[in-house]
Amino acid sequence: MSESQARIPQLGITTGDPAGIGPEISVRAALEPSLRDACRIALFGSWEILKARASDLNLPFEFQRISADA
Repeated sequence: MSESQARIPQLGITTGDPAGIGPEISVRAALEPSLRDACRIALFGSWEILKARASDLNLPFEFQRISADA
């Protein structure tokens, strides 16, 4: 991580109920340019569900997967 990245606030978003609207709202929020410019975002939820929801909505899925062991 570069020094400039270390200064940017980190924001964690929990995606909520996989069957609810949470995954959609989370992906949309994480793709919001003003939010992406203001902080580093981590989505906490099922990778497969988030990827599928983004695909269903024709949204790009440009995220890196981080394991709990990292």
